[in-house]
Amino acid sequence: MIRRSFHRHPSRLRLRRRPGLLAAPLLLAVPLAAVVAAPAVASGSSVSPEPPAPPVPALFAAAADAGGRWYEPSSGLRMLSFGRPTPVPVQASAEETPPRLHFAASGDFSFASARVTVDARMTPGAALTVRLTRPSGATEALAMEEGGTGPIARHTWTGQLTEAGDYRVEAVLEGGGRERWTASESLALRAGEPVCSVSLSVPEEPTEWWLQEITANVCESAAATGELATAYVTVSRDGERIASMDMSAACERSFFIPRGGEYEAAAEVHDDRGVGATCSSSDVGVEEIHPRAWITADLAGGLNRSTRADVVDPPNTAPLAGAGLGLTIPFRPGADTTLALTTRVAGGRAHRNWLGVAADAALTLQGRPGFLGLGAGAWGIGDPDAVDLGLFGTGGVNLPAWTRAGPVQAFFEARLFAKQLDDWRNNYAILGGIRLNFEPHHRLRRR
Repeated sequence: MIRRSFHRHPSRLRLRRRPGLLAAPLLLAVPLAAVVAAPAVASGSSVSPEPPAPPVPALFAAAADAGGRWYEPSSGLRMLSFGRPTPVPVQASAEETPPRLHFAASGDFSFASARVTVDARMTPGAALTVRLTRPSGATEALAMEEGGTGPIARHTWTGQLTEAGDYRVEAVLEGGGRERWTASESLALRAGEPVCSVSLSVPEEPTEWWLQEITANVCESAAATGELATAYVTVSRDGERIASMDMSAACERSFFIPRGGEYEAAAEVHDDRGVGATCSSSDVGVEEIHPRAWITADLAGGLNRSTRADVVDPPNTAPLAGAGLGLTIPFRPGADTTLALTTRVAGGRAHRNWLGVAADAALTLQGRPGFLGLGAGAWGIGDPDAVDLGLFGTGGVNLPAWTRAGPVQAFFEARLFAKQLDDWRNNYAILGGIRLNFEPHHRLRRR
């Protein structure tokens, strides 16, 4: 058997260098313990033919892979030396930063301002598409503005989101030798309708109608965001609109109500975004309290034709003038149409003589235009020559536009006398005048 051994003495080492390579002195300092060797032989023994190379340690193998060259010692030791390393080119590639999508609104309510940003590295041939889907389902492509000077460009869109509901933004980046990239974000906006509140109020105690006020109030109305811009109130009585008011500057306003009934207010408010809300008040019942009687005063003038014995040159027609006070009693106070009993005491002059006193009573139908009726009474009480009973018809119109018996009326009367009824063409009195109704104004109170 041939025993293999390596001579460790330096003087016995003989190095051979391969052509074209320089030995690396650093390898001479590598510890010999790193080389696997066989047991040494006795001095003077012969060396067997150069044995096969021992296993290469990992350190040397890595060096060889990096471009090193082997040196073969003549005494059987293989040693490693390095030449000039051969550089390995690295394939340069741009760092792929994933694009980033951001979608935000300035508030939680509709008509908020919105901003969409996409930060992306735009390689040649790349295309970015951003679409916005609104709550109504309508989809639109956003015109993105590109900004920034760095390797990553920022694409921005700003606009207004006018609807309430869910919004969705989807961004797609493709082309330019990269994989298709998509991202999406969503947000929800509330309508943010204003709080609408309206109320009506009237005094609890009975109040004269010209002092009675009804008050509309929208002070409890408020905007969900921003401020209220407009407020309009419409007031109705028994379903009929009687007043419209702009209450944008003042949240409370009062107005007179001449009549009773069921009052209701409807309000419409808008905030500074233009978002509106409507509301209505509960009905407020107003009761009219009308007088059961009132005083009247008549001033009248006309003609009196008579064949009485005290009349000069009968039949004779003479001017007639007089005045009277009366009392009107309606059967249904406050009704638009009612029967009324009017009593009156008057005095007058005709044919240059004092006619005495007249006491009359008339039944009239009172309505919106005026009145019409029939009456009877005594004429010339206190004057034996003129005293007589008579029948008369009467009527009048309300001079101001008012309800029921107006405060001022124009009236007329035509009277016939009982003693001369068979010769009525020569015995009559016709007069006209002004009737003042001292009617206490009706009062109003909450029902």
